[in-house]
Amino acid sequence: QDVEEALRLFDRAIQADPKFATPYSARSFALAQMFIQGNADDLDACGTQAMADAEKALTLDDRDGFCHYALGRACTLAGQVDRAIPAHEKAVELQPNSAMFEYGLGFALTWFKRPLEAIPHLDAAVRLGPHDPLLWAFYNLRGNCRLFLKQFGQAITGYNLAIQFQGHQFYPHLYLAATFGYLGQRSEAKEAYDRAYQLRPDLRGVSVRDLLPHAELAELEEGLR
Repeated sequence: QDVEEALRLFDRAIQADPKFATPYSARSFALAQMFIQGNADDLDACGTQAMADAEKALTLDDRDGFCHYALGRACTLAGQVDRAIPAHEKAVELQPNSAMFEYGLGFALTWFKRPLEAIPHLDAAVRLGPHDPLLWAFYNLRGNCRLFLKQFGQAITGYNLAIQFQGHQFYPHLYLAATFGYLGQRSEAKEAYDRAYQLRPDLRGVSVRDLLPHAELAELEEGLR
């Protein structure tokens, strides 16, 4: 509901000033989040609109880092690595003190299975945003990188830090369960898994692939077997 209200407000802003770049990039970002979480009725249309909005924003203001960030995220979801990484790098270049932009570049590199390259940018996001509301996501994604690299101890550290910062988030507990599953620590895996579904009982019984339709799933599914 919050995202739907945000989209409505972005639409109103665009109607009020069609030459203002920010509402386009913000709407693109919101649509990209819906795409990632699988919350759109038509994912293809959602991704297409996110791309169109990001490209429109960039034509209006190519000196705004958020416009490049939005384009990078849309291109990431479209699988366009040759556009996604440079767009995120440009966002960081324009606003080098942005934790969100460092996270965006780390996210894209992780998405394209380049976790070793992603980790320094996630480290930078943590350093730049120690009080950022998305700090839990920085730690969680860094944990994912470590999980993909089979560095299980560091993955557990990342997920525990994410939980420490925002324990009500569902995903770090789910990934923590997968990591313990890899290590054969069944009781710890069950505890983390049960905690995940205590937080989101509506998702119990939903497949991992439905929960994270566009994530790197091989590692997660293997650990949860």
